[in-house]
Order: sequence, then C-alpha cells, then structure tokens
Amino acid sequence: MNNETGYSVGEAASICHVTIQTLRYYDKLGLVQPAIRNAATGYRYYKKEQLIRIQMIKHLKELGFSLEEIQGLLTSTDIKYLTEQVQTRLLAIWEEIEQMQAKYYSGYLFMERLQQGSSVLKRSLEPGAFDEDIVQIENIPAQDWIYIRRMKHNYHNEEINIDRWAELLELVRKEKAQAAGAISIVYHNQPLEQFYATVCDYETCMPVKAVPTEHAQYYRHQDAYLAATTFHIGPYDSLIHSYMTLMRWVSENGYKVCGDMQDVFIISPIDTNNPEEYVTKIIAPISKLM
Repeated sequence: MNNETGYSVGEAASICHVTIQTLRYYDKLGLVQPAIRNAATGYRYYKKEQLIRIQMIKHLKELGFSLEEIQGLLTSTDIKYLTEQVQTRLLAIWEEIEQMQAKYYSGYLFMERLQQGSSVLKRSLEPGAFDEDIVQIENIPAQDWIYIRRMKHNYHNEEINIDRWAELLELVRKEKAQAAGAISIVYHNQPLEQFYATVCDYETCMPVKAVPTEHAQYYRHQDAYLAATTFHIGPYDSLIHSYMTLMRWVSENGYKVCGDMQDVFIISPIDTNNPEEYVTKIIAPISKLM
C-alpha cells in the first residue's frame, strides 16, 4: 500500500474479507466508491474511510438489511433513525425465528407420527403380534383441541372428508395454533353409527398446546379419561372390522363405551400414497360395568 495512492481493489477486498466482485458491485450501486481513480491506468484505490464504510455495510447485511435499505441508512447521520431501523429489523428477525420454530415443531410432529406408524406397521408383520394385546387400556390425558363440527348427510366412513380436513388445517394456520398431534375424527353418535346412519354428527379436530383468549368457539377442552384403544392398518373400507374387534373386547372384559369414539389418523392419505400403510388409532372411552 502507498499512503498517497491508498489501497488497491485487491488489498481492500483482502482487508475487509469481501470479494473483488462485491467491491465492484458496491461501486456500481454507489454504496462504496473508490476515493481515487487513475484515468491513465484505470486503477482504483480506496482510503481508510471507504474500508470503514465497507465494514458498516457488512454489519448491516448480517442483520438482514437489503442493500437499498443500507444505502438509506448510510446517507443518514441521525443515530435515532438508525436505532429505530435496527429495532424494527430485530422485530422482523424475531418473527422469522418464531416462524422457523413453528416449522421445526410441525416437522418434528410429522416425524413422530411417521415413526409411530412405522413401528405399528413393523409390529403388525410379526406372527401373532396382535393376538393377545390387540386392544389396550390407556389413560388418555387431558387435552385442548381446535375443532370443526358438522352434520353430514350420506357420510362415507371408508374415505376421508378432505374438505373438512383442509378447512381444519387452514383454521390452524389462521389461528397460528400450535398443533400437538394428528388429525382426529370424533363421532357424536352412538358407537358404530357412523358406518350405517344416513346422517353423521362428527368433529374434525387436532390437539393443540395452548388455547388463545380470542376465538374460543374454535377450541374445547377434554378432561382425562379411561379408554380402550386399538390400531387399524390399511384402507378405511375395512375399518368397521377393527371397530367390531374393539367393541367385542370391551363387552367381553366387563366394560362399556361411555363417550364419543375417535379415529386418530397416525398415517393417512395426506402422508402416503399407499393405502396399505394407513395407520389409524381407534379410541373408545370406557367405564367398568357395575
């Protein structure tokens, strides 16, 4: 470096840890222009002031400011304005962090469902796997739900009601609800009625981690309860057979169904193209016969 000529483009790029192409682009935009231009040789030289400006640009870029925004910030000498802009940017960064956290959590729940479903599928291939414990008794914990309840004529249990599923998923997005599990269907009918009744009163729902103070009409709380559960593997046109197995077990073991039955779609048509790999958990609230 020559104190009179300043720093060459290569020297400035090396000192500031940027590329020569970046400096040329900044020059073109008018962000950082060489202090000296040699008309005879075409060489450009930077002074210390330009190197300081490059560091300012790098710092602002790290915060996510665009080059256009940075140009405006560099032309201002008002520290209050800079502070306000940085505060605004920090709020935007925090929103991005929350969005990424929500995406990660959604992906994590999806992975958990796939792992649970894969475990059930793997076990189902073992000889006699479900002979003795095809039905389990579980203590279902208390849970908050976001839901849509509808009456549907000519309900077909062998296929999912995709319009209600889409409506629920859109509601979850609009409410920014933090899902805590898979989509479920709760049948507000007598047991097995969804398989033969002409009208079905059913609820499409999803567990959530918290209930907001607003829009309470979309949410409900379910207290803890005792349940008999089983898994159905495969297409939904044979779902009734798993229901019959569950109902028979309940009756033979001195229990009765005492609440609305529920299908939990661990692996469903929106997860796989293979109907043979659908995994559905059937939940029946039960109480002991006196």
